[in-house]
Amino acid sequence: MSKAILALAIAFAITTINVGVASAQTLLFKFGTPGSNDGELDSPQGIAVDSADNIYVSDQANRLIQKFDPNGNFLLKFTTFDPNDGEFAYPYGIAVDSAGNIIVADIANYRIQKFDPNGNFLLKFGTRGTSDEEFEYPVGVAVDSADNIYVADDSADQGIKKFDPNGNFLFKIWDENFFGPSGIAIDSTNNIYVADRGSLIFKFGTAQPDITSPTITLLGSPTVTLLVGDAYTDAGATASDNVDGDLTSSIVTFNPVDTSTAGTYTVTYDVSDSSGNVAAQVTRSVEVLTPSQVTQNLITQVQNLIPPLNQGQVNSLTAQLNAVLNSIEMGNFNTACNQLDAFINNVNALTQLPINNPLTTSQSGVLINQAQAIKAGLSCS
Repeated sequence: MSKAILALAIAFAITTINVGVASAQTLLFKFGTPGSNDGELDSPQGIAVDSADNIYVSDQANRLIQKFDPNGNFLLKFTTFDPNDGEFAYPYGIAVDSAGNIIVADIANYRIQKFDPNGNFLLKFGTRGTSDEEFEYPVGVAVDSADNIYVADDSADQGIKKFDPNGNFLFKIWDENFFGPSGIAIDSTNNIYVADRGSLIFKFGTAQPDITSPTITLLGSPTVTLLVGDAYTDAGATASDNVDGDLTSSIVTFNPVDTSTAGTYTVTYDVSDSSGNVAAQVTRSVEVLTPSQVTQNLITQVQNLIPPLNQGQVNSLTAQLNAVLNSIEMGNFNTACNQLDAFINNVNALTQLPINNPLTTSQSGVLINQAQAIKAGLSCS
């Protein structure tokens, strides 16, 4: 085969290939010229189509949204450069819901805005920040079949955030490989597709919001009684969540207990999960008493022991404790210590009677432990 024939064959093959490619990518029409007048564009960033095939364009540099009919004829535009409701700093991503409402990611105002098909402002949500309801760089936006709104926040630690049609936060989707989620789309079964600036495409299955709050379990007794000067070490609590698992390390404990000052203190335990669900607060009551207060409580306990004690036995024990109380209030702590020893001996005697024991070992143990605690508070030898 001659060189001329070979060159002709190659040229024909190339022409055939090019024609095939062109036929698969036939341009139907185009519209728009640079400028700021109606129908003109300056850095268009986002595009969406409604159920009637009208075309919406987020015209970033002109800071507005333009609407065109299916043939590209200008219909309307809305907003100006302003942080007020219904106005934009830099409109970026755009989507249209089932009612024809337009959802726009307003990146420089750190918010999402929603408009009706005629461009009338409906609502907004979001401010600058890193919490669930806030945005750092909201660039991409999409809606699912229920008109829930998904926002791609172009920051590695923010990910994809889902909101209901009224802008209430539902949950967040995050992956450790996110670098900067920027584009987002939802398919007919509500699977979520994310284009990430880290040169990756992610697909997430239909997710249900986590609306279950964590549970906090208190360790130890919910009520604690101490004497002034006692050491207090809180027993703590554990926390678990149906999605996040063990959240014990995330518990925020507020512990105001000051054992140098008599009073009733409340220790609180709080925790929330990664979806923002807050656990019901759990509390512990810590009562710090003076020796006099503990003695008075002990008198009340003795008086409530009829039966099994008879009135004479209660009177005897109560008299001893009143004497202790008087000695404490007078500052005669050594005398109070001796009186407490006498009280303990009397309780033991009532427990060890050979006939018709009026006190059980358990009942006497409670009284003796209280008396020993008072002695400890008085620094009895």
